[in-house]
Amino acid sequence: MNNKDQYKILLTGIGIFALLCSSCSKNKDRIPPQIQITHPAIQSSFSYNETLTVRADVSDDIRLEEVIIELVSSTDLRVLYYSVLHPDISTYTFEQNIPLLDRYWESGKMFVRVTANDGFNTALQIKEFYYNELPRMNHNEWRVVQNPQSYFILNLQDEVIHTEYLEYVCGGYEPRTEKFWIAHGDGSLISRALWNETSLSSFMLGSKPTTSHYSEEYEKFFIGCENGAIWSWQNGSIQGFREAEDSKVKAITSCNDLIYVWREEPVTGQDFIAVYRLENGTIINSIVAENELTAITKFNNDKIIVAANVNGVATFGFVEAYSSAITQNYTQTEITSVQNLWPSLTGGIFALQEIGLISYNQDLTAMQTIQGIRPSKIITDLAGQEYRMITQEGVYRLNSQHEGQLISSKQNIIDYLIIYNK
Repeated sequence: MNNKDQYKILLTGIGIFALLCSSCSKNKDRIPPQIQITHPAIQSSFSYNETLTVRADVSDDIRLEEVIIELVSSTDLRVLYYSVLHPDISTYTFEQNIPLLDRYWESGKMFVRVTANDGFNTALQIKEFYYNELPRMNHNEWRVVQNPQSYFILNLQDEVIHTEYLEYVCGGYEPRTEKFWIAHGDGSLISRALWNETSLSSFMLGSKPTTSHYSEEYEKFFIGCENGAIWSWQNGSIQGFREAEDSKVKAITSCNDLIYVWREEPVTGQDFIAVYRLENGTIINSIVAENELTAITKFNNDKIIVAANVNGVATFGFVEAYSSAITQNYTQTEITSVQNLWPSLTGGIFALQEIGLISYNQDLTAMQTIQGIRPSKIITDLAGQEYRMITQEGVYRLNSQHEGQLISSKQNIIDYLIIYNK
């Protein structure tokens, strides 16, 4: 082949390539979608328990592939709500209702963000509004004092609210119905309206209760028993969540839409974590612990952390809902046991250890020893700002900077109930 023929082939190749590029260029959509948010209005205001209606007109010259609706906090740019639509048409008008039911969203500016995609181009528009948080006001704080034959409940003015000649195990208060409930060592559960002393009702759990847990996701209490049964309390009434089984309930916690139950086999004494759906109690997994567990709680708002005793050394591990084992990934060689765990307001944990109460941050590295306080229980202020810590010396108030103050020196306090109005 001579040089002339090679030159002709090269020109032909360049021509074909140019034709293909021209074709691709003509087929590619270069016009982005158009978005017009018609609701909410500019400078509008919405409050907790209201419904935010988002309306928008979206169009494209060819076809809309995807429309995303988001609710975003202007303070830290957290995405509070997310929804995806697939119109598959060129002109689309939507209306979506977003219930503003999160009790822990703070007041401040938020914005709706609508993003549209046509497969080649993306467009977005935002609309800002102001959100008013749920008013949180502590109505009262009750201290439960146990004597050998009875218990009684005192308010902050040291007035007796309730007395029973039974063993107190656990209790809670539901602001929606203004009712509190108390479970006793004989398996009985009583409830009463805050404003009506004659409204006392009772129920038999069938076994001694061992622990209780409040699920923020479902605003529901769970009560575990020695016979393995789990009961739920919501809207002023008790219902069965799991029937009795062989394994004793030692502790309960929850995360997202799942409930994690620390159970113990009666014959072998083996600890395991059973994972259930919060909505209906369906079991989805059972994770056997290779070592003796000592505590369990929520960690960083989206994980479950356990403390275990591994050959005399304290170890932290994480529980994943569908995993076959607990992931052990943090060991403290200088500490021989973790006696209890509680979640902290910062997303970390409090750990009660033999050297005292330790506060860990979210990566379990930085820690702070809280001197002089060894609590049997830690309760979070419902305003999300402080803790109440029950100790042998009385009750401490601990602020977010971990500065403690003794607010009650009464002895034999075994529980602390914060009563508030929604």
